[in-house]
Amino acid sequence: MVSAATDPIQNLQVIAEDGVTYQMFGGAPARFVSLDGTGVPPVRRILQKIPLEHGVVDKGFRIEHRPMILTLFLEAETTAQGDAYREQLVNIFSGTDDPLSLLITKQGGAQRKIDCYLDGAIDYSMSNRLGASCLATIPLVALDPAFYDPTQRSVGGSLVSLPIQAVIYHAGCTADDWPIIDITGPITSASIQHLALNAIERVDVNGAIPAGETWRFDFRVGHKTVRRTSDDANRLSYITEATRSSFDTLRILSTKAVMAFNPLATAYQQLFFDGSGNTADTFVAIYWYRRYLSL
Repeated sequence: MVSAATDPIQNLQVIAEDGVTYQMFGGAPARFVSLDGTGVPPVRRILQKIPLEHGVVDKGFRIEHRPMILTLFLEAETTAQGDAYREQLVNIFSGTDDPLSLLITKQGGAQRKIDCYLDGAIDYSMSNRLGASCLATIPLVALDPAFYDPTQRSVGGSLVSLPIQAVIYHAGCTADDWPIIDITGPITSASIQHLALNAIERVDVNGAIPAGETWRFDFRVGHKTVRRTSDDANRLSYITEATRSSFDTLRILSTKAVMAFNPLATAYQQLFFDGSGNTADTFVAIYWYRRYLSL
């Protein structure tokens, strides 16, 4: 058995979809035993067969969703207490449309978070019961397989002088992140460019962002939108057709990906903003998380 001193997890909290936080190292309703599935998530190669040729051609890869198994011990003194603990655990982990979050504190104090859903049956196996106490196995799935530092990073400033460069520092991160970018007008024909890869990824606005309005460019997987923050009005139609595909690819790259492209780039990446009709009130803010492929 792994001792507490060598266990990589020092503490585990579950943040339910309603925002309530439950402590899994406190003993009630359950005590943390293990969390399996915290290594590198499944990687799937995209292989293409070529007619009349042996073998296949590699067309890249995709990182799949992350299955995990959380094992907890419900330590109860009486049958009634055990029943109450199980009911509380059902309330925490029952299936929902919104994800719950695991907040993990590693030995040394670093924190990692991952968003996941119940994906299967919660089993209170009678064969694993000891008196009124029992083990509970909870199958989870993280649609985004990357763990992330729960402290959101941000950088921003006035766009009074255009073009302007924003430097993103993503040192030591083994997974990409999909940023959120807020641009506050006035600005006409605003342009966002990412220069970390061979091809320049860019998003161009056809028209003006009026003074005082903030448009949120959300590049996160499952979002891919542009909305006015004051009333959530959709502004995706203002993105030029030629640059709309960049919503699928524009991201903050892992350190490894940046170094593979440019060994001298270290952990820095550059986002450039351009446009016209700007004033001292024109502003940009970039938000992202530092992400990791394993715990």
